[in-house]
Parts: sequence; C-alpha cells; structure tokens
Amino acid sequence: MKNRKINFIVSIVLLFGMIIFSTQVLANPPDEINLKYNFSTQNLDVEIIHPTLDSNSHYIYKVDIKVNGNLYLSEQYTNQPSNTFIYSYIIEAEPGDEISVSAFCSLYGSLTETITIFDLNSPNAPEINGVTKGASGKKYDYTFKTTDPNNDDIYLYIEWGDGNFEEWIGPYKSGEEVILSHSWDDKGIYIIRAKAKDITELEGPWGIIEINMPKTKWIFSNIIREIINIIIQKISII
Repeated sequence: MKNRKINFIVSIVLLFGMIIFSTQVLANPPDEINLKYNFSTQNLDVEIIHPTLDSNSHYIYKVDIKVNGNLYLSEQYTNQPSNTFIYSYIIEAEPGDEISVSAFCSLYGSLTETITIFDLNSPNAPEINGVTKGASGKKYDYTFKTTDPNNDDIYLYIEWGDGNFEEWIGPYKSGEEVILSHSWDDKGIYIIRAKAKDITELEGPWGIIEINMPKTKWIFSNIIREIINIIIQKISII
C-alpha cells in the first residue's frame, strides 16, 4: 500500500513537470525582442528570439509595428527562419517618436518591445555600474557615465526607483564618470534609470539597471511544495 502511494505521488509530480515543460516548448511567446533603429536610413532591425522544434507549425506568424500608438505596419508569416532571426523594415520616424513592435506566436502568446527615437546628436544612454544585490538601509555607490556625439557637456537626470531622483545635475564632461550614493529604506526590487541631455537641450535614451534589496524568494517553488503537500494529505485519507 505504501509503495502504491509513493508511485502515485511520483506520477503526479512527473505529470505536473511534463505539463509545464510541454507548455514552454510547444507553445511559448517570444523570449526576447531587440530593436535597433538607424535614424539616417530609417531602417528598423527587429531581432526576435523564439525557440521552436518545428518552425513550420510553431513560429512567429505576425509582427505589428506601431508609431506613437498608431498601427504603422502589420506583416504576416508562414514560418520563421531559425530560433533567433532578424526582420528589417523601413519606418519613417522623427526624434521623440515611440516605435513599438509586437511579435505573435502561432500557438500561444505575444511579446511587445518599445524604443524611443532620438536625434543623432543626442547623448548616448548612460552606463550605470554598481552593486545589484544588497541590503536595505545601506548606502551604495553607483557610477554614471555617458558620452555626447559632439563632445558637448551633459546633464544627468536620475531616478532611484523609490520616488527619489536627481534632477538635471551637472554639467559634466562627455565621458566623465559621476559617482553618486543612495540607499533604499525598504526591501524589494528597484529600477535605477538615468538619461542625459546636452547643452543644446537634446535628451538621450534611458540607461537602466535593476537592484535587488535583498534577494526575493522563488514563489513558484513554494507553490509546487504546497501542491505536493495537498496530494500527500489527500492520499493519507484514502
């Protein structure tokens, strides 16, 4: 009787794992979309990562492109070239426009990625370096560095993810490393964002880094553990 219970539990766990695995492999939205826009040629490169075992039955069947929320282009496909591939499109956009790209799986799900178009003379996105895991209440140093195509002086706007921010501090030299300290009062995950503008008021894209204060628990493992405990309790009643 004991062996039957153990075998039953093992079968349930294996079945549960097979369902999760088959769902991920056989029907999954894109893992990632990477966008690159050339302002001078107006060429938009869309890199899509979408693992599949059969690119003729499980593939990205549609790509929608919106500019400032309005549908600009919609392309449909009957297969995909590989697990990682690039589609190129000509998209007319101006500085400040937002381009969003949505890729749809033929079996299940979709993914959307958005970029903002910037002038070629705008400062680049700041590089942000510092600890990504720490403890709440403790100060940490972060280094911000960006460059300007015309070597103009730049100002920095920084959001710490907890409601605090630094509003257009500077000026700093192009390529200069700026070190700032910050602490987070509460535990959790925070997003540090920073952008730069030059002396002509041209703003560049955001630089982003994710901070974990402290590590978060893996909730999914707790759910599985609870399901197994419920199964064991039900079997003991039998």
